[in-house]
Amino acid sequence: VCSSDLYGKHFLAGRNQVKGEITPAYAILEPKVIRFIQTLMPDLRLIYLIRNPIDRAWSQAYMNLVSLPGRPYGDVKENEFIAHFHSPRSTLRGDYRRCVDNWLDCFPQEQLLIEFFEDIALQPKQLLERVFHHLHVEPPQDWGDFPFNEKVFAGNPRPMPEKFRAILEDMYAEEIGALELRF
Repeated sequence: VCSSDLYGKHFLAGRNQVKGEITPAYAILEPKVIRFIQTLMPDLRLIYLIRNPIDRAWSQAYMNLVSLPGRPYGDVKENEFIAHFHSPRSTLRGDYRRCVDNWLDCFPQEQLLIEFFEDIALQPKQLLERVFHHLHVEPPQDWGDFPFNEKVFAGNPRPMPEKFRAILEDMYAEEIGALELRF
């Protein structure tokens, strides 16, 4: 059985409904994998949330070095954080221009909705309305029953130390400038 067949079985329930999944790992797929996805699902609707690359790098490092392994923050050495910031696992996810371009090389712009992570907190209802529109799904008639203000999987990293912010600002200065021009 082909791995794409196994993957497709996850979506059999609710066959005539709009469904999907989410993972930041899709953003950094290799172009050949994205081309394969496009051949399987040419009408795929894509949603990409862009977060400030500095905040994203800190959140990911904190999750990978502290939260997931269950280590006390004080046990993680400064050089471990710095190594994580410079690791391909982190830098690839922060290269939004490359990620977006890789997907747009295979899918038309109208199939890719690009939004900003901060809008989850700042304007959740409006963000959801744009997502529903992009997916060609009717928004709820009564938003009173829709939990758009409910926090789900809210991380709780400690504030970023200034020494790390300075490192990340230097690393992502060019990317942030280019993102400001593009978006």
